[in-house]
Amino acid sequence: MIQKLEPFTFKQSRLWDAIIDNLAAAIDVETASAISNETKGEDRIHQCGRSEGLSDFKEHLESLRAMALAKMN
Repeated sequence: MIQKLEPFTFKQSRLWDAIIDNLAAAIDVETASAISNETKGEDRIHQCGRSEGLSDFKEHLESLRAMALAKMN
């Protein structure tokens, strides 16, 4: 897979910060729901998958950003 890194070479971005902050908040909510005593069985599995998917996506975006900045230097 060819990574398009150029869009991730910005110096500062309020949009980027908002995206990362909102993903982190969503991960927290999904994780809290997954470990709640009220979440049982397949619902817990589903919530764990949602949390992991959001976490993987956030990590992927952060990785693209790190690669883009490394190429700039």
